[in-house]
Amino acid sequence: MRTIDLHAHCVPRTLLGELAQHGARLGVTIATDGDRYRVAVGSRAPIALSGNLIDLDSRLQAMDRDGVDVQVLSPWMSLSACRLSVAAAPTFARVYNEAAAAVVADHPDRFLALANLPACDPVAAAIELRYCVGTLGMVGAEVATRPAGHDLDDPAFAPLWHAAEELGCVLLVHPLDSLAGRDVNRHFLGNVVGNPAESTVAIGNLIFGGVLERHRLLRLCVVHGGGFAPYQVGRWDHAFRNDVRGAATNLTVAPSEWLRTMYFDTVVHSDPAREFLVRIVGADRVVLGSDYPFEMGEPAPVATVRATPGLDADTVDKIIAGNAAELLGSSLRGRSEAGL
Repeated sequence: MRTIDLHAHCVPRTLLGELAQHGARLGVTIATDGDRYRVAVGSRAPIALSGNLIDLDSRLQAMDRDGVDVQVLSPWMSLSACRLSVAAAPTFARVYNEAAAAVVADHPDRFLALANLPACDPVAAAIELRYCVGTLGMVGAEVATRPAGHDLDDPAFAPLWHAAEELGCVLLVHPLDSLAGRDVNRHFLGNVVGNPAESTVAIGNLIFGGVLERHRLLRLCVVHGGGFAPYQVGRWDHAFRNDVRGAATNLTVAPSEWLRTMYFDTVVHSDPAREFLVRIVGADRVVLGSDYPFEMGEPAPVATVRATPGLDADTVDKIIAGNAAELLGSSLRGRSEAGL
């Protein structure tokens, strides 16, 4: 049994060299000060790039310390291709993804990768997903909760959903620009409230917008334990049962049924919340996550799950290993058949 961390972020070191030379034409600039980097995407202010996002040696040491056998590497959301223009995003995504694939190729027993998609153009995103899974051997992609300001039930995303269904790969749904338009800089609310709120709204749109009804083969995993959705899904069911203001328009079964078709990570920072998540969505639908290397991540993710009261040994094994292996199954088989 190999433990699998499905929620961890990475910036390939080779990407930084590419961006230093060619990033300006894509709208991404990098400033260096010794070993420190600051990245500016589009018109956004430069932000510091954590060294642990880049340093594979420290990452592997942390994985060994924490009992994580495999990390599934996701893009850093600040470098999500959907932040760029429709013209620049596909090229940037390709550069990023080839760099990430090289990291996996150098450490095939420790890392898998999720693609960075130019989701500001869903057709281009579908093309990139097919390339990344079919050619680069990636196991899926990271998808923002609201790419380029568009909610996930926007019909324009249909090409991406179709591609993901055909490939049988996972899509990791992750917050981006949480609570845009609200003053959330105080009290760190943009993260501690905004991130789970963004995930909750994204799940609501996927369910009430009928995306999961229309695309029943999607394999979706939502980070941060699905935000507030598991706690409030009874409210959603009430709206469905009573068709409150048309809430049932796109649904044939209750939202709670669709919620249990998705996967959720363990980054909830509370034993009762983790146990409640398992109780609501089922022991087969929760996967290990760390949100490495960020300060709002879950330290010692394997030990934390093992120590959660109310989770028996079989459930723990599913969460830290079995469920992710099942979720990634078709992609992992494809990699094996391709000799990757």
